Order: sequence, then C-alpha cells, then structure tokens
Amino acid sequence: MISEKKFPIIERVKVADSTYELRFGIPKGEEFNYLPGQYVVVRVNKKVADSKGPSRSFSISSSPTNKKYISTCFRFRDEISEFKNEIMNCELGTEVFIRGPLGKFTLTESEKNIVLIAGGVGITPFMSMICYLTENKNKQKITLIYTNRGEETRAYSKELKDLEKKNKNLKLVIRDERVTLDCIKEKTDIKESIYYICGTTAMVLSVVEMLKELGVSEDRIKFEKFSGY
Repeated sequence: MISEKKFPIIERVKVADSTYELRFGIPKGEEFNYLPGQYVVVRVNKKVADSKGPSRSFSISSSPTNKKYISTCFRFRDEISEFKNEIMNCELGTEVFIRGPLGKFTLTESEKNIVLIAGGVGITPFMSMICYLTENKNKQKITLIYTNRGEETRAYSKELKDLEKKNKNLKLVIRDERVTLDCIKEKTDIKESIYYICGTTAMVLSVVEMLKELGVSEDRIKFEKFSGY
C-alpha cells in the first residue's frame, strides 16, 4: 500500500471564475514521480464533519517534469464542503497528507492521434498530459475538445492558448455547449485516434456512447468520471 507523505500548501492560483489551482510543495530532498493523468488522495489534518471525511481524491494538473510542486484544480463555490473550506482558507505552509500517485487514466504508447475531451474541471488531468507531451516534443497529433459554460468559467484559457502556440501538433476546440456526435465526427479522426474523456459522470457516459455509435472500439476509449465533493 502506498503510504502518505506530508506536503505543504504553497500557493492558490485563480484559473477561472470560482476555479482554483492548488499547489503542494514537494519537500526538499523528496521525489514524487507520477504519470500524466494520475491522481492523489489528499487528507487534511483536521476533523471534518461531513459524510466523506477528511480525504478527497484529486487529479494532478502539473506535469511530471515539474519537480517543485504538484497541483490540482477544482471549483470553489458558495456552497462548499468543510474539506474545501479548510484547504482554501488555511494558512499557506499548512501541511496536508498526500497518498499517491494512483490511477490508470494515463497515456497509452501508440502512434495514433490523441483526442482529449474535457468537461469543466475535467480539464485537470489533461493539463498534465498536454504540458508533458509539449515539453517532451512529442510528435503525436493532439486534439483537445473542451466544453464549458462560458469563458468566465473556463479554466486555463490563457495557458492552453500558450501551449497551442508552442506545440504545432496541438489543436484546441473550445465549446460553450455540450459535445455532440457531429462535433466528434468533424473535429477528430475516428479511425486513427485514441480518446480520453474526463468530466461529470453524465458527460462521460454520454460521450462514451457517442464514440461507440461511431464505431470506436473500447480499447481506444479511456475515461475518468468526476463526482462532486
């Protein structure tokens, strides 16, 4: 079993309306190796009076090449859990317990194109993937279909535009409405792509059904479902 380690909260960065990137500093002399797309379990050192307790799972948004910190991204609205209230309002430098890395929602070695379909904060693991592939000058074509309610709530807008400039193989498809079957057909190569989907359960299941309808085999579909907490 993977043991917990203490990491300090070193920074909170607003990346969209009510959406923040939370950064955990990697302690000096420590290593934290992970794959793009993996997640960690974060536990606060405080009793939390809700049904889910003091721990939550968060996808990692930072690239594995970043040796200074690991980060995640989440929404912080008016009605929040006691857990989020603690990690957003405690003093910087406060230590939390982190267990990981965990998960199999990772890049598959293949020469096929990569299609990333994100809904809302489902962009989180894809930021890790895109940054990593860009930094390593990967030659695979990457299409990101990113759906959100609008520009104000779209996390990492500037960062993604900058990455598209740096990576000639990256194409952004930004939508303020749901992903449709026609969008997938028009913007992606159905026969030559591996699909990664991340978002709410309803969004993920809907896109998976569309891909199956288009004839995409299960071995070319990977997904991660986010639930509220």
